[in-house]
Amino acid sequence: MRCSPPLVRTGLLVLSVAGAALSAAPNSLRRAPQMRNPSGDLPRPELVCRPKFALFIGWTRQILQLNDSRTLVVSSPGEHDGAYLYFVNSDDLTTQRVSVPKNHGSASNAVVGPDGHLYLPPHKDGCVYKHNVTTHTLTRFSVDYPRDEMTWGSVAARNGRIYFGSYPTASFGEFDPATGTCEFWQHTVPDARYATYVSEDSEGRIHFLGCHPKQQWMQFDPVTRAFEHGKRVGTPAKMCGPPFGLPKPPEGDSTFARHLRTHGRFFAMSFPTGRFWEIVLEKDAEGNNSPRAILRGATNWPVEKWKLADPGDAVIGVSDYGCLLRFDLNTGDFKVGHLPNYTETPSHVMYLETVSPRCVVLSPGINKGFVRLDPETGNFSQVYNMFHSKGVQGQCAVAVGGKLYMGLYGGAVLMRYDPGMPYEWATNPRELIALHEEHEQTRPRQAITDGRRVIICTDGEYGVLGGALTVIDTETDDIQVYKHPVKDQNMPAVALDPVTTLLWGGTWRWGTSRSCPPTQPSSLLYAFDLTTGKTVHEEVLWSGSENTYVSGISAAGVLVATDGAEVALVDTATREVLYKGKMAGAPPTSLHQGSDGLFYYIRNKRLQRWDLEANVITPVADAGNCGLLTESRAGRWILAGTEGIFKIDLAGE
Repeated sequence: MRCSPPLVRTGLLVLSVAGAALSAAPNSLRRAPQMRNPSGDLPRPELVCRPKFALFIGWTRQILQLNDSRTLVVSSPGEHDGAYLYFVNSDDLTTQRVSVPKNHGSASNAVVGPDGHLYLPPHKDGCVYKHNVTTHTLTRFSVDYPRDEMTWGSVAARNGRIYFGSYPTASFGEFDPATGTCEFWQHTVPDARYATYVSEDSEGRIHFLGCHPKQQWMQFDPVTRAFEHGKRVGTPAKMCGPPFGLPKPPEGDSTFARHLRTHGRFFAMSFPTGRFWEIVLEKDAEGNNSPRAILRGATNWPVEKWKLADPGDAVIGVSDYGCLLRFDLNTGDFKVGHLPNYTETPSHVMYLETVSPRCVVLSPGINKGFVRLDPETGNFSQVYNMFHSKGVQGQCAVAVGGKLYMGLYGGAVLMRYDPGMPYEWATNPRELIALHEEHEQTRPRQAITDGRRVIICTDGEYGVLGGALTVIDTETDDIQVYKHPVKDQNMPAVALDPVTTLLWGGTWRWGTSRSCPPTQPSSLLYAFDLTTGKTVHEEVLWSGSENTYVSGISAAGVLVATDGAEVALVDTATREVLYKGKMAGAPPTSLHQGSDGLFYYIRNKRLQRWDLEANVITPVADAGNCGLLTESRAGRWILAGTEGIFKIDLAGE
């Protein structure tokens, strides 16, 4: 979202980007916005393209091996894009993709049960699913498990039962496939939200980690039914490196990132090139035993994380975005394939941002990197290679000077990407700052700019109340982080005011993903002085509210805030609330100011234009199932939704 409007007509004056306060608020701003009804059918946008997106495989906890010793199973879980199981024939890498019911998010936690079939633990529905691996039919078990819990780790134990941990109450469950019954325990670790990294030790005890914010390893004894402090079960020997150590990474690589021991041999993947090596012990020039890496194959699929498995007489590898490799232990043959993990329906676009008239960038969903799109031709390319160790889950972005400034979830990592240069690991995109460790932030929420500075607001870490504002000077790379500008509140949205030159924002009073309860009675509106680094104004617009959004600010200093079904119009100079109440249609949580100075947003499947001076909203186009928009050039709007990327020209209307 840009916050540096061009010349904007307000009243009888023409204001520059510096803005000027309202001398007296017109009556039009002291009432609810008026909605005009279209006189006829609205124009429909033109399809630009339907990009093909690679679904993320990396959440698969482990490569599962079925009892036939040949079939491997991985998954791409997703509540928005569809969840799938992939059955891979390890002999030839042929793959069958099978849909998971209701886009079940715990597909990544599937385990092989004692009967040889797959079991999917509960994920926000209080159900366990049995997937028959022969017929690909499903059996649904309604179990006594909290319906809001999401599984975050599981194991099929030797006693024939399945154990799993979940979020957000750090619950722990035991499911018995023989009886279809489930027992669960909530809040297994005080002050933790996750129960994860579930594993079984050699004596049959189940270990898991309670975390965020407190970390504590726990163990459960299935015989005594007792919980006590535990420890992390060590990495299985087959997944460890050779006992004689690893050689120096080969040229072009920084590390050996994945290991496998099998049939008395040692293998590893190198990062970032994605090459497959065998590690052997040989005598060096001085006659000493020394480890050496022998190249067994190149995937030509760089900068990805891999998982390795060893069914039969082969090593199989699966990358985070679906590349497959097969190495025959007998013949040495090396083969590369790919999972059918593509979709053309980006149902959860995270951001859509114009870098230039011929370059629009969008993030098509969780852990899918981003897509570069030429809106004039429809040509596109997806950058889904890993571009940070924390992953590639883009949350927000804004463009300045032909470069894109992105906020990544996971470590609140802020990065800069130059679309005019090729992708290069650790260089383009380049990390500017990570806010996780020092500032306890996790999720960037919005990025805006005044043409030079980029301001990104973030949510605090899980279990921690309090967001932050980060200001990046794009010319000097100077970065200032203002932690907790409002006590115990997260920062969902901000806007720059050309009249007061203050940064205005709304707050959300819960911890991220509701990981901890609020301490403050209401969310609020605040003003922050970027010169002094201080909050200079706080105001509760809606008593007891959970979430106050600042949707945008006009050149005349009229701020639009929303809370649920209500909207508020505020004069930023006088801080007078001009109007607060209902409006026709759902209020917008984000407004995009066009080159004409008017605001645009999508609601009720319509592209709406809001003339804030007259306080009149006019539907201007049929938006279909699109949810995000950006202006690529004057009057040309790009829309993104479940059916593709679209464009419509509104210049002169």
